[in-house]
Amino acid sequence: MIDRFDNPIDLTMVTAPHTQTPSMSESTATHQTYQFQAEVQQLLDIIINSLYTDKEIFVRELVSNASDALEKMRRTQLVENDVFDDQLDLEINITTDDTAKTITIADHGIGMTREEMVENIGTIAHSGSKQFLKALTESEQKESNLIGQFGVGFYSAFMVAEDVSVYSHSWQNDAEHLCWSSDGKTGFDIQLVDGQRRGCKIVLKLKEEFEEFAKDFRIKSVLETYSSFVPFPINLNGERVNKIADDFNASQSAYKVVPTYKGNYTETMTAAVAAFRAKEQPHL
Repeated sequence: MIDRFDNPIDLTMVTAPHTQTPSMSESTATHQTYQFQAEVQQLLDIIINSLYTDKEIFVRELVSNASDALEKMRRTQLVENDVFDDQLDLEINITTDDTAKTITIADHGIGMTREEMVENIGTIAHSGSKQFLKALTESEQKESNLIGQFGVGFYSAFMVAEDVSVYSHSWQNDAEHLCWSSDGKTGFDIQLVDGQRRGCKIVLKLKEEFEEFAKDFRIKSVLETYSSFVPFPINLNGERVNKIADDFNASQSAYKVVPTYKGNYTETMTAAVAAFRAKEQPHL
C-alpha cells in the first residue's frame, strides 16, 4: 500500500480529509490525466529539490508501506472469502535492473482501486503536508525520521526517480487492472493495463545521479540497515534478505501469542522483533 498510518489498522476504506481533490484535465475510456492537489505539488517540490540528504530512505519508506499493505491483506483474508489472487503469498519482492536503471518494489497486499489511487496518491491524506512541513520546521528530529509519520513516505521515491509508475489490482475481484504514473512535476496519469496481480508494484526509473540504486548490493545494504525486522518476507532478486524476523514469528506461533499493538503496524512489529532478538520482553 502506498501510504502509512499512525492509527491502528482497520478494514474500512480510509478517506481523505476535506481538502480539494485533484482536478482531471483529460479523460478517455481507458486513460485519465489529473493535476496534483496544490499541497501535494508543494510537498513534492520540497522533497525533490532540497529536503533530504539521506536519499536511500526511499527504500525504507516503500518497503514499510508494502508491509502495511500486506498486514491489511492478512486481516482482510480473515473476514473475506472472495479475494482476487487469493493464492499469492504475503511477501515483498524487490528487483533491480542495472541495465534499465530501475528498481521495482512489489507486494501482494491489499492493492488499490482507481478511486483509492486518486485519493491516496493525488492528495495529502490522513495527516497532511501542512502538518508535515510545520513539524519539519519545528522538530529537532533527523529529517529522514519525519517523513513516515505523516503519511507522505511514498513521495520520497521522487528524490531518486525521474518517473514513478504504480501498477495495482485491488483485492476485490471486480476491480480494474491499473497503472498510475508521474514524473512528480505537475500531475499524474491513471490508465488501464493488463495482467496485474493483487497488490502494488512500484517501478522507479532512476535519475542519472542515483543509478547506484539499480545495483543489487546497494539495495541489500539499505535493507539490512532499515528493514531486517519487517515481519513479512522480503526477497531481493529472488533471495530472502530479512531472515531475522523468522525466529520471532516462529516463537509467537509456538506459544500461540498474538501481539497487540498501537500505532503503525510495521514499526511496532519491527520493535517487537528487535526486542526478541535482544532477548528482552517486547513492550507493545
